[in-house]
Amino acid sequence: MEIIIDNEEIDKLSEDSNLQAIKVCLLGLDNTGKTSFLDRIFYIDSFKYYKESIQENLSSTGANYRQLLIKYKGKLFRLDLWDTAGQLKYFQLIRFFYKDAHVILNFYNPFKKESFEFIKKCYQSVNDINNAFLCAYILIKNKCDLSETKDQKIMISDEEALEYADKNNLIFRNLSNLEKYGSGIEEIFEECINGINDYLHKNNKNL
Repeated sequence: MEIIIDNEEIDKLSEDSNLQAIKVCLLGLDNTGKTSFLDRIFYIDSFKYYKESIQENLSSTGANYRQLLIKYKGKLFRLDLWDTAGQLKYFQLIRFFYKDAHVILNFYNPFKKESFEFIKKCYQSVNDINNAFLCAYILIKNKCDLSETKDQKIMISDEEALEYADKNNLIFRNLSNLEKYGSGIEEIFEECINGINDYLHKNNKNL
């Protein structure tokens, strides 16, 4: 897998008629790692600038937009990534960003029970608007590199998360935003690509 983030190269390759576009929406409360997921890809060398700019954009629009290309198994895919605001006050606004999404990435923090309750709320809302069974819905346990401490206890076990995922036919993945733990980012992008194939099959149409 080759991930391309250079804007000039993206513009050039986007002219390829065989390019497949995938709309991906990132959902989750604050501090579940959505933005850090994108930091790992786009802003390794300008983290401070990115954090300042994205917070301003999220506050004014409810979401931050980024775009990348992926070369995978001889094919070219463009991922349109919508990183939505994690505050509850934006909940009604973010539905405009996940409408018609092909892939939903829903992040939770296993140490924060409210973050798991939020993804349940998101899932119901997405299902009402999109019919979640017609898009790929990926449940992401972030911060999998962290262990319990005296001050931080796991509130959502893997068994509970897997039971919820199985019950609702969701894909479950672990993620760490720390490079030394292997991150899981490429595996999630693979699921995005597989998800568009499922989407097209279920909808029996071309984008």
